[in-house]
Amino acid sequence: MSAFNKMFAILSTFQVRAEARKDEKGVTAIEYALMAGGIALIIVAALAILGPKINTLFEDISL
Repeated sequence: MSAFNKMFAILSTFQVRAEARKDEKGVTAIEYALMAGGIALIIVAALAILGPKINTLFEDISL
């Protein structure tokens, strides 16, 4: 491999890494949105499962 090819390979690697860093904000926003959606889904599922039990508990307390 010639010196020019080595230099070109190194510069290409740096360019790819620099472009990957630019796009990182969009990826992070998507990751946070997916986490928020997952947490919301867990909360809804927990309320659907535990809702009747909690309602019964409060009804028993109010009597």
